[in-house]
Amino acid sequence: RKRGRKKKLNVVLDSESVDIRINGVDMLRTAINWGIVIGDNYGNTLFERDFIISDIYNTPLRNVLNSYYIAKLQPIENDPTTEFVANFKEFYDGLRQMWLSLSTFWDLEFWSFNADFDCKAFLLNAEYFMNENFRDKEFEQWLLDNWFCIQNLAVHTILATDDFKMFVLQNMLMTDSANYPTNAEDTYRYIIKNPEFEEDHTGLSDSRIEY
Repeated sequence: RKRGRKKKLNVVLDSESVDIRINGVDMLRTAINWGIVIGDNYGNTLFERDFIISDIYNTPLRNVLNSYYIAKLQPIENDPTTEFVANFKEFYDGLRQMWLSLSTFWDLEFWSFNADFDCKAFLLNAEYFMNENFRDKEFEQWLLDNWFCIQNLAVHTILATDDFKMFVLQNMLMTDSANYPTNAEDTYRYIIKNPEFEEDHTGLSDSRIEY
């Protein structure tokens, strides 16, 4: 008997990053926090976690060009869904192992609201913090080919509707340049019909609304 086609599984990721300077070198998009939600196409969540990169999180504040996200992460330090990993390599290895394990049974797709930012942040951090000999180029190429953009999907569907545009106008949510917004926060405001909603700007919380 032939095996059936593998079922789809979505891995939604969100990174919160800071710009730091190490030994006089500016390192942009240095991820301090990654949120992951894994679920199917029907809203069934299998896994969710906040990962905080300890060595970046504990960088002295005077060396951090943008400490905004560090303050945001302090309230979730002791949350049961928060896991501290020693460094980026540990997170990289964990995500790679998850990819290897889940790909055996599931048809995986990775998603972020701004996939270009998050995927590039992941690869930049691998470049910054990992020895080339410990990187898996097959894994990284798979990410480049299978990390999709929720924003691009939304812009061509719900954000193109007259209903969304009316919601924006009624609640004065136009951008400073008088355009209709396309960010995750305003998209989610429209979905839940709550113009006062504000993102937490932590990885898991933002991944949940993106999922």
